[in-house]
Amino acid sequence: MTLEQAFGAAVKLRRLEAKLSQEELAEKADMLGSALGRLERGAVSTSLETVGRVAAALNTKPWALLWFAGQIQTGVRLEALEPPPHIAGD
Repeated sequence: MTLEQAFGAAVKLRRLEAKLSQEELAEKADMLGSALGRLERGAVSTSLETVGRVAAALNTKPWALLWFAGQIQTGVRLEALEPPPHIAGD
């Protein structure tokens, strides 16, 4: 699994947890629905700016979303995922 695919899976899982449609998340993140769809499929690399906007729209921190993507990419079973470690200042 590529990092792009893992990040897309992380976004999709967090979106579903938040009970948002792709269109709702795209609007909250100030992006087109088609762009969010490509991001969730891992079809594109994304900018840090977009990571920040998507994270904010999901009420999380960019580092937490990237950490989650890293866990997915390394094959950690989703049921076994622990919350990301606390980082001072967050």
